[in-house]
Amino acid sequence: MLNRAARAVIPTAFSLDQLTMPVSHTAQADDCTVMFPHGFLSLFTAFCVIAPIIPASILSQFNCCRPQILFLSFPFLYRPVRNASFALQMAFTAAKNKRAQNLTKSKISGITAKEIPAKKRYNDVETTYDRERAMKRERALFDEIIFPNGKSKAFTMSYDDGTIHDRRLVEIMNRYGIRGTFNLNAGFLGQTCWIGGLHGKLDISKIEPDEVPTLYAGHEIAGHGLNHASPTDIGSSAYFYETIEDKAALEHLTGKLVRGYAYPFGAYDEKTKNVMQLAGYHYARTVDTTRQFELPTDFLAWKGTCHHNDPQLMQLAERFCRGEHFSLHTKLFYVWGHSYEFADDDNWSCIEGLCSTLNKQGSDIWFATNIEIFDYVTAFRRLEYGAEGSLVYNPSALSVSLRRGGKTYTIAPLSTSDLDR
Repeated sequence: MLNRAARAVIPTAFSLDQLTMPVSHTAQADDCTVMFPHGFLSLFTAFCVIAPIIPASILSQFNCCRPQILFLSFPFLYRPVRNASFALQMAFTAAKNKRAQNLTKSKISGITAKEIPAKKRYNDVETTYDRERAMKRERALFDEIIFPNGKSKAFTMSYDDGTIHDRRLVEIMNRYGIRGTFNLNAGFLGQTCWIGGLHGKLDISKIEPDEVPTLYAGHEIAGHGLNHASPTDIGSSAYFYETIEDKAALEHLTGKLVRGYAYPFGAYDEKTKNVMQLAGYHYARTVDTTRQFELPTDFLAWKGTCHHNDPQLMQLAERFCRGEHFSLHTKLFYVWGHSYEFADDDNWSCIEGLCSTLNKQGSDIWFATNIEIFDYVTAFRRLEYGAEGSLVYNPSALSVSLRRGGKTYTIAPLSTSDLDR
């Protein structure tokens, strides 16, 4: 009797198909969206209609309330009603949590940085670190590069074209312990050349090929283009030939790898830099100058500190020796030029005075070639740090030194050091 009465009423409120349809209806409470099953409203309508018409005598037999007898008689109602109840509970719980979260944010927003000292932001992700770990990590970010033998500064020179005037320049450099790089055009070696100078014709004949290994002993030999062609005036294919043939010829003369380069006329662009990499060069010097002592960020567009004819040359040298305006990454003095300019300007005393000054103040200066500076700075930048910053791994084949907290540490090649021990 109960089933017949109920079945007579239920179809007017909803169909059985609605009970098995997927979730689709939504309700929102405080920005929290909750999904309700199809027929949810119909279920409650049916419940409200059926419950009052069930005779009390029948309910008394089961000794239970109307909803319970409804589920006993119609088991298929239990699952959708249970899901709807659970969805409502989730909606109100989410709304409650959101209100609590908003309240917490409003309270925290008024707290100063001093009240939360260990709260840091790394890679745009806000994470709370232990105070000690955060301080260790911050110290690692400010490690200072220390050059070989504990030197805090470095000086290098770069001279182009390989003219006969390199002989006098090399003699001056060797006398004062200065080391540098000489950029040669293999296609011009041994040729006799004259140009118009300030005092008439100036001999800029090139060094003989057989003299190259002995004259430049102790210094670096780098490329300068086979025939001194401007990189931006010829195509990439032609310039690749210029660079690779120059490299091959110089390596044949010296028996050593040629890894550095100086752009002829100082001309370069992004395509030129790509050619440098394809030809096997690791750095390339431009003619741009900064009058600063910064380590290069792009070694394929390496800018020097100044040309030797810069009127501020000696002032820069004095600043460099005193360590003025230094920071963690500004401690390289780089001078470039052409040796025949000393003969043309009759100012050999200029370069001799510079070398003498640096030699006298050189107890803290590393005199190095361009490629040595490239290798060492690259090794320093390749150091790998542990999560807390105390463990440091050196993946290179060079020993690398750094200064942290007033102490100097040296990390051996292919080894890990704990700087807190």
